[in-house]
Formats: sequence, structure tokens, C-alpha cells
Amino acid sequence: MPVDPRVKPLVPMHDRFTSEREMLAHARKEADRLACEAWNKRMLGFQGPAQPSPTLGDAINAGFGYLEVKCLGCNTHQTVALDIVRRPKTTPVHELER
Repeated sequence: MPVDPRVKPLVPMHDRFTSEREMLAHARKEADRLACEAWNKRMLGFQGPAQPSPTLGDAINAGFGYLEVKCLGCNTHQTVALDIVRRPKTTPVHELER
């Protein structure tokens, strides 16, 4: 009996949702990465704070674990681990200077 190519095989609901969840998680991670990279480029171009910025949660989700901070007054650098910052994950990164 020939198989009709228009008929899709049945997929268990849990398998379909798992693949959709993985696809959505991957898309979110990619969007967060692109937002962080765009913000980094704006920061370098403006030589200072660029708003809006990604949130702490977005940066961590995208794989950016650290923020490099430079004091323009004394020209010192410091690195801050984003996962230990005691702020809500919804806090925009540019608000960490406050």
C-alpha cells in the first residue's frame, strides 16, 4: 500500500512539545546573544553607557558571564561576574552603575 506524502506520522504530544521548547529556548538564547553583542558594539562606539541595554538574565542566558567595567577617571578596569550580582535578573545592565 503506497504512503501518501501529505499525511504526516503521528507524534506523541510530549515529543512535539519537547522539540518546540528546545527550539524556542535556542531562539531565545540566540536573540539574547545578538542583543548583547549589539550593546557591546554601541558601548565601544559611544565610549560610554548605551541605553537600552540587555538585562542581567538575558546576558547570562546568552553565555556572557562577566562584565568588564572601566573607570574613565582613573583608567582602571574591573571584571564583575554577572551570576553573583545581587540584583533581579530583570535589571538592565546599564543600571548596574547606580
